[in-house]
Amino acid sequence: MRIVISILAGIVIIIVLGWVTLAVMNRPLSEEEASEQIRSHLTKTVNNNPDLSSVLLTIYSNQTGYNEQFAVGKVNHSSEKAVHADNPYHSASIGKTMCAAIFGLLVDEGKLEYDDKIINWLDQDILERLFVIDGIDYSDQVTIRHLLTHTSGAADYFEGPVLHGEQCWLESHPIQILPSLPKS
Repeated sequence: MRIVISILAGIVIIIVLGWVTLAVMNRPLSEEEASEQIRSHLTKTVNNNPDLSSVLLTIYSNQTGYNEQFAVGKVNHSSEKAVHADNPYHSASIGKTMCAAIFGLLVDEGKLEYDDKIINWLDQDILERLFVIDGIDYSDQVTIRHLLTHTSGAADYFEGPVLHGEQCWLESHPIQILPSLPKS
């Protein structure tokens, strides 16, 4: 009888320990713990990739209102100055992806069409001399589709590193950027 009781007690102890272990391991992380794990992962990523001097990650949720930015690393490879979320970053070609995503959302919501002429959405002073070939201005023929597929005829004008520039932050839902767009 003692053996049976000992075996049952052992089984109960194993079940309780297993349950406690699972409960502890599977508990939801607090916001602080999650932030620390994200920051730790980003730091490891920068440390393990010599080509990276820093990483910036922004997490935003419309559903929960959660909004946090993480910045780890140094301003550049030749600096010991820590990077911050408000430091300027050279965004390279990510703007193309961001614009395509924003225009996709606007098309899905019926606020514009890919074949809309850009002259209907942009001021003339922005378009001035961008689409002039042999003295003829073609800006009235260029569509959003042309811009997104790189078939507008606009030349690549990037020459050298960007040292200065206007700060451009996307702090609201992309659809809120163009509040004057008509709803369908």
